[in-house]
Amino acid sequence: MGGSAVEGSSITSRLRAVASDARFKNAVLAPPASACLLDDLAQATIAAYWRSRNFTILHTVTATHAARILFAQLPQAMAERLLPGLWVALCAAYVTVGRRASGEVDVPHLAVSWRDVQRLAVASNDDHVIKMAYTCLCEYRRQPLAVYLAAAVRPLLSNTGER
Repeated sequence: MGGSAVEGSSITSRLRAVASDARFKNAVLAPPASACLLDDLAQATIAAYWRSRNFTILHTVTATHAARILFAQLPQAMAERLLPGLWVALCAAYVTVGRRASGEVDVPHLAVSWRDVQRLAVASNDDHVIKMAYTCLCEYRRQPLAVYLAAAVRPLLSNTGER
């Protein structure tokens, strides 16, 4: 911690290291009281992913979307009780990757469409890339931000295996 990436052989081991660190326990705050917290988390995670291209941060994007799907199936009171746990998990995941750039998300104009993304995702053999494309499409439909299209297409067009 302290701004550096957390050592570990897997995302889970790094999350466990953060969760057991007294500095994290003392620093993590309760989630902000907001009726739009899940939407705010979705926007924060996609912005963090766009800036970092980090595999752990990719999982925060898809996890937030998965939580949205699950919470919609639960009684509202239960979903509200579970939201702080999601908040802590996302904070822990962010800490594992070390300090990252912040600020405005500068997204280039792309000459691709969601239909292109869907076609490329179907042809992909990388389950993480497919899930990310699907998540970005679903979240874009909720909040049409250009970063969702850009984040979905970047790994699909990459020849480097970048996620």
